[in-house]
Amino acid sequence: MNNKPELPSLSELLSLFEPEPSTEVRSARRAQMYQDSAVDQNAFSSWFPAVVAENIRHPSTLTIPLDLAFQDKVLEEQHPEGEYLEQVKKLADQIEAFGKQHGFPLFIKSSFTSAKHSWNTSCYLENANPTGLLDNLFEILHFQACCSPHRYTPELVVREMIPTDAKFWAFGNMPVTEEFRVFARSGRAVGYQPYWPKTSIQDASLDDYDDLLTSIATPSAKDLAYMTEASERVTKRLGGYWSVDFLKDKDGRLWLIDMAEGDKSFKCEVGYKKIAPPQPDPEP
Repeated sequence: MNNKPELPSLSELLSLFEPEPSTEVRSARRAQMYQDSAVDQNAFSSWFPAVVAENIRHPSTLTIPLDLAFQDKVLEEQHPEGEYLEQVKKLADQIEAFGKQHGFPLFIKSSFTSAKHSWNTSCYLENANPTGLLDNLFEILHFQACCSPHRYTPELVVREMIPTDAKFWAFGNMPVTEEFRVFARSGRAVGYQPYWPKTSIQDASLDDYDDLLTSIATPSAKDLAYMTEASERVTKRLGGYWSVDFLKDKDGRLWLIDMAEGDKSFKCEVGYKKIAPPQPDPEP
């Protein structure tokens, strides 16, 4: 019996020494990632028009295209100069105009993430100062690149900041407030969960926050009915399985703030509750 280990083939050996892709190949790959990201189901502009069409309460929103070269410049942390400087100023001017209309601070994000756990240095934009804007934008794009290296964002999403009744703060300075995630499939809500399970909280502003989390873990019957109906309308228009996130403001109103494909969204089995399908009316 031959017990010698099987040696790799010549082609397998050569594959270990393949040259680095050329600049042209890397550029083409990045361009393809950018194009794929723009049509990704989870991209903001893929699902947001359905929210608008269904007239579901949502934050006032401005979307500003971000090209591939500009994002590379931001991620390289290069100092603004020349054409890059003009792009930064133009971006800041558009945000300034939006802020004058809707007030500062504003909430900013990419098409896919806000890096909100960094809050003050990412999604929370106090003003349109170009230097601060670039710092926050770098944090968001860097976080996105770490989590999803195959993605570029086709746009910067700028939104009014919804005033909330924060129960406490975590992750440094991020407000923990009443939020829920509803899962719905093509017009039928199937379950929901509080957005903040206890295991997700880090660096809380107080030691004992169990009761505060409990107080925002269960929606009222009225709120659940609103979220169910809104989720069913928007997912019926979109089709498919989605998670739909809602935020409650300080006056008790719910706002649809985010969506993503349900199979790619965090689902907390501990706090998740099923939504029973509607029962048919009894026959007379």
